[in-house]
Amino acid sequence: MAIETIKSTPSGVPPRGILQVDPEAFRKNYNRRPFMFEHRLNEHPLMQLQALLELAHRLPPDQVRHSRGKRGFDVDFDDDLRTRRHKLTLDQVFEDLPGADAYVMLHRPDIDPHYRELLLTALADLRGLVEPVDPGMCDEAAYIFLASPGAVTPYHMDREMNFLCQVSGSKEVRLWDQDDRSILAPHEIDTLFAREDLPKPAYQPEYGEKAMKFTLSPGTGVHQPLLAPHAVVNNSEISIAIALTFRSRATRRRIAIHKANYKLRRLGINPGAYDDSRMLDSLKERTYGGIRSIRSRLRST
Repeated sequence: MAIETIKSTPSGVPPRGILQVDPEAFRKNYNRRPFMFEHRLNEHPLMQLQALLELAHRLPPDQVRHSRGKRGFDVDFDDDLRTRRHKLTLDQVFEDLPGADAYVMLHRPDIDPHYRELLLTALADLRGLVEPVDPGMCDEAAYIFLASPGAVTPYHMDREMNFLCQVSGSKEVRLWDQDDRSILAPHEIDTLFAREDLPKPAYQPEYGEKAMKFTLSPGTGVHQPLLAPHAVVNNSEISIAIALTFRSRATRRRIAIHKANYKLRRLGINPGAYDDSRMLDSLKERTYGGIRSIRSRLRST
């Protein structure tokens, strides 16, 4: 199958300077509020549609998820990608990209030797910005998204920080404040981190007026703080985007505290929310870490 590439490109980009992020905007807003930035991933031939089709066929099947069909903000995004991909072949979905509500997600494309250097370079650009303000960058990953004109990415939230880069086409990204407890309650956040097998909190119609809206075009991106709920509506072209995600030492600590809170709720105890008390958070982190260590030793004996 041959699919025309979206645009002609130069032979490549220099190995550094893929992301162009204003340092002051980064320091002021990182992991607090969304902000836009620029990048050069759209200039690279590996990020064109035909190259991505070839990548999708090289990646292991469990790293390629796809679906087709109308969806709204209220669809369970994770379940949609899990259940619909078995009903279609990858080639069928790619054939449908120009005119149907088709969607493809490529997970961890950096394992492919052709893409590894490009994606590691982009993540290294991020590391240079992140380390001075949030040390211990870890769990780095990349996701590439391809979607039809007008396709909707349903409302959901990520358990990592995200720098979403638009490569081709344009779209509107709607983001919500991750600290708005009328949208994400403390017990829901605890469950989000402790039980990744459960559905994420669902979209409610009253959230619509609270959305922050960002229009992305090729070469632009938006930072999504940890847990910031978001949804996407594509415009009239095929959309290609890449999400660069990661955690940090502080994020891992926070996750341990949320997991401890979840365990306490299961015992009938109503714990204080994360960040209500530094002393209690520290105690929860140490206790949860100690229990995990004991369980690990017991399993190894």
